Amino acid sequence: MQTTLLAVAMAIILALVTALVGPLFIDWNSYRGEFETRASRLTGLDFRVTGAIDARLLPTPTITLQGVEFGRPDEGSRVRARLLRIEFALGAFARGEWRIADARLEGAEFSAGLDPSGRLAWPLPKLGFDLEAVSIARLQVQDARATLADAASDSRLVLEKLDFTGELRSLVGPVKGDGSFVIAGQRYPYRIASSRIGDDAGTKLRFMIDPIDQPLAAEADLSIWIERGMPRFDGNVQFARAVGRAPAGADSLIVEPWRVSSRVKGDSTAAVLEQIEFQYGPDDRAIRLKGGADLRLGRQPEFNGTLSSPQIDLDRVLALPETRRRRPLAAVKTFAESLLEASRLPIPAALNLNAESVTLGGATLVRLAAEVKVDADGIDIKGLELRAPGMSQLRLSGRLGPGVQFAGSAKLEASDPRAFAAWLGERSDEQSGSAGPLRFTGDVAVGVEAITIDQLKLDVDRMTVAGRLAYTWARDDRPARLEAALNAPEIDFDRVQAVAKAVLGDSAFDWPREGALSLKIARAVVAGVEAKQAEVEMRGDANGFEIARLAVADFGGATLAVKGRIDAAARSPRGALTLEVDARALDGIVALVEKIAPATGEQLRRSAARLTPLTLRAALGLDPAAAGNTAAKLKLDGRAGTLRMQAEASAMGDTVTRGIFAALAAAKLELNARLEGDDGGALIELAGLDRFLTAEKRPARLTLAAKGALDGDLAVDAQFAAGTANIAGKGTVRLGERANAAAELNLKLTNASLRAPRPAPPGRPAEPLPASLTAGLALRDGMLRLTEVTGTVAGASVRGQLALGLQQQPVSIDGDIELGALDLPVAIGAAIGMPAQGERAAASGASANASALWPAEPFEQPLPSLNGQVAVKAARVALTPKLAARDVRGTVQFGQGQLSLQDIEGGIAGGRVSAELTLLRRADGIGARTRVRLVGANAAELLPGDGSLSGRLTLDVTAEGTGMSPVALMGSLAGSGSFTLESAGLARIDPAAFDNIVRAVDQGLPIDAIRIRDRVDAALARGSLGITSAEGAISISEGQARVSNPTVRAQRADLAANGSVNLIDGALDARLILFAAGGAAAAAETRPEIGIVLRGPVDTPKRTTEVAALAGWLALRAVEQQSKKLDVLEGRAPPVQPAATAPSGDPTAAKVPSAAKPKSAAPPPSQAQSPPPAPARPRSLLDLLFGN
Repeated sequence: MQTTLLAVAMAIILALVTALVGPLFIDWNSYRGEFETRASRLTGLDFRVTGAIDARLLPTPTITLQGVEFGRPDEGSRVRARLLRIEFALGAFARGEWRIADARLEGAEFSAGLDPSGRLAWPLPKLGFDLEAVSIARLQVQDARATLADAASDSRLVLEKLDFTGELRSLVGPVKGDGSFVIAGQRYPYRIASSRIGDDAGTKLRFMIDPIDQPLAAEADLSIWIERGMPRFDGNVQFARAVGRAPAGADSLIVEPWRVSSRVKGDSTAAVLEQIEFQYGPDDRAIRLKGGADLRLGRQPEFNGTLSSPQIDLDRVLALPETRRRRPLAAVKTFAESLLEASRLPIPAALNLNAESVTLGGATLVRLAAEVKVDADGIDIKGLELRAPGMSQLRLSGRLGPGVQFAGSAKLEASDPRAFAAWLGERSDEQSGSAGPLRFTGDVAVGVEAITIDQLKLDVDRMTVAGRLAYTWARDDRPARLEAALNAPEIDFDRVQAVAKAVLGDSAFDWPREGALSLKIARAVVAGVEAKQAEVEMRGDANGFEIARLAVADFGGATLAVKGRIDAAARSPRGALTLEVDARALDGIVALVEKIAPATGEQLRRSAARLTPLTLRAALGLDPAAAGNTAAKLKLDGRAGTLRMQAEASAMGDTVTRGIFAALAAAKLELNARLEGDDGGALIELAGLDRFLTAEKRPARLTLAAKGALDGDLAVDAQFAAGTANIAGKGTVRLGERANAAAELNLKLTNASLRAPRPAPPGRPAEPLPASLTAGLALRDGMLRLTEVTGTVAGASVRGQLALGLQQQPVSIDGDIELGALDLPVAIGAAIGMPAQGERAAASGASANASALWPAEPFEQPLPSLNGQVAVKAARVALTPKLAARDVRGTVQFGQGQLSLQDIEGGIAGGRVSAELTLLRRADGIGARTRVRLVGANAAELLPGDGSLSGRLTLDVTAEGTGMSPVALMGSLAGSGSFTLESAGLARIDPAAFDNIVRAVDQGLPIDAIRIRDRVDAALARGSLGITSAEGAISISEGQARVSNPTVRAQRADLAANGSVNLIDGALDARLILFAAGGAAAAAETRPEIGIVLRGPVDTPKRTTEVAALAGWLALRAVEQQSKKLDVLEGRAPPVQPAATAPSGDPTAAKVPSAAKPKSAAPPPSQAQSPPPAPARPRSLLDLLFGN
């Protein structure tokens, strides 16, 4: 037994060794014919092996064939493979089953396709074995190449580097796997899965392509049958494009995603697409269309479909910024760019699109219908029709090509052009368009480089325009170009511009430097001015320009004619131009200039009345000169109103290496101009100096001489003379933009009349300021400097320097100025825009109206927009007409909406003053904040009035307020302060008045209030009250300054005082009570008192003496005197000598009797009483405190 088992084991080992090693010693190539014969019998194909053959039994049965070729015997096309390797499953192989564990096909090349009849043409084998018996657990196809052809359309598609990895359960399916292929250098990954071939010879196929670097993805879920070689399919397909980056230069940054899905049914020649659903844009703001289509394949494939939607919201899907969303044309351009990028289809497609409503530019468009044809190069719009705002109907047809270029015909009819233009331009101004119906037709070509309208016809209101219009945008070295040939009996260019601006939106148009114009217009409106019989024939390009005719018979009262020719083709340009202007009015020219240069136009409009009638003749000539230069001469002469103009200029420049305009800028210029007239004011206005100077109506002359290059330094010498006034400037000027302009000039003004900084009050003539000055002016790098300023202005000397930084915002300022005299109220009023008071205010000066003192009108202008400071010194600073400070110095500081007077110091009324004032521009008006400190000032000189109060005054007051007008500002003032008065005297208050009146009563004067008051007034006026010192507090509230119960140390009497000054109307309301110092008293130890009331204007108040208390005291004294006489007569008292006077005592020891205080307490100043007449001139706080 053991011997038997050993023999079997040795036999098995020998068999295994033979199976493992034997194939290595077998020449399999010698069995090539056997392999080819058996393979041909199994597949039914002509099978050939051109390379090496290898076979293995262990570890698994494996066969490797190199250089494989097979195909149908009757066909020339064959399948070739570089390598075919098949590895069988060992167990199944031993059982005789075809189970392939791994199959790899490398470098395969095959062709498949459709014949002219649409049948499949491919090497389909007729296998001689059971297809279900063969399975492949792992199939790999590597580096294959497949050629797919359609004989009917003569088209071919090559799949390079075709790879596949998957499994086949059997040769009849199912199959599942994935791979990739390359078309035109782009790799396309794919996934495929198919079911088992059914009894009806059909299979279900799911195929998906999802490129990595391509936006388009496709998915098909189909059932496929092949009947008599003809493929037939039924199922669903879907194509999707992911969001992508927009092309360079596009308005939108991205290309919107889209997706289309459909039910498809057809064969290799045609198909029907049902239930098409097209979505454009992301899900949350997408456009959705539904419909159906027919697809025809073959030599001329075509897609015909119909899509519709009840509502399309383009505003939402584009998601543009609000400013661009309100521009319909900008939105359409963005949508067209995305649509062109998304509509690149492999076959032509014809689509009918319908939408009941479309939201665009914030408006709803209705009844959109479009018939388009899409191909690989663009979109043909067979017809597009819609209804827009303004009861407008638009029809378009043409082609939309790459780069959003459209060429086709357009027709627009609008019953309400205003509404249509407002929708296009997002304008609420209904006057921007026409009021009548509008009709427009033309052949339009629009692209990124040009816009052209041929066969143009425009009917709007009474305007009919026909012709051609073309504009080309500037690009690189090519300038903008305009070509227009228009004929119109009547045209309003203002309306045309409004409509064009609305239609074209934010498109930027450069000024054309080339082109051709041919215009014939019977009546035109330009800048609101009517022009009649306008004819233009001109052309221009790099070789020069020619004006055959440019004539306007009547342009707002002016006749214009220009003609000439400049030839730039030669080495040096040559030619001539003439200009003739005859104008009885300048309305048209002024309106046109205002459109181009508003500031110049405004200046010209102010002077237009003085410049008519106008006659102007100008001639320009260009001639060749030596060394390739060009000599230009300009001669101008004419009359403008009373002015006579004459100018001659010559220039020489190099036009060979430079263009004409560059040569003109670098040319050597010589200019001599002269203006003369009988009205110096008109000449100043024409020169643009009327903001600074005034001139009387007398003969005047303005001369200008300039020499140099326009782009370099020009030596200028200008002089203006009118009577004894003379203004001269000499130096160098460099022209250019504001930042690059420069100048170095010496200025001299002799007997000139400067315009006052504040406007003249209504009804009063302006009061100019006579001035004679010399100064140096320097402008460089945006910094304007006035140096060595010396002279007089309004009789006061002026010296110093000033620097302004014009390029900074706000303008910077720095300087140092010394003045001989300064009117401070006028200067402050000019700075804050104090309203002028005219004849009405002056006439009402006798009334109690506060507006007579402070204007009730709002401040006229904001504070100057400056930043910096100026040091100021003044020998005399006028505060009021009668009061002035001496040797004042301080600093004027400027800020944003702020003006401050800081560190003010000087002498006033024999004392010293220091002050600060800050003015602020606020939303609620002008805010003011101030502090004034006086030390040792002479009260008689300082305070208003006739000097009744004398002494040395020390004062410290602060106040602030805010108001929209001067009267409101004064009424809002609030603050506080204190004062001290020393060694003072109060005139017309003689303490001896008590002795005088008592003596008079004792001598028989009746105690009658009227007669007592008359006698008291006379007695008080004989002397003054000496005041050792007085001090108290000042309160300012609601525009009133009050002094209550100050401490007064008087001589020979006691004095109580209180009162207020109304800062709004300048009214004084004060009450003084004078008490006798002491002596023989009446009963209850009372003392006599006299009341003095002051009411009215602070400088001339009305004085009233109150003697009721004194009369009562005198009556009581008389009773007591009579009682004493009776006591003597009756013996109750010894006889005594009656006192004729009330003896005086020490005022500091005397006290005001308490019983007299209630009786003599001063009532508060009356608030209801109307103040007396106020002066008409506005006053500052200094006016009220220090007099006028």
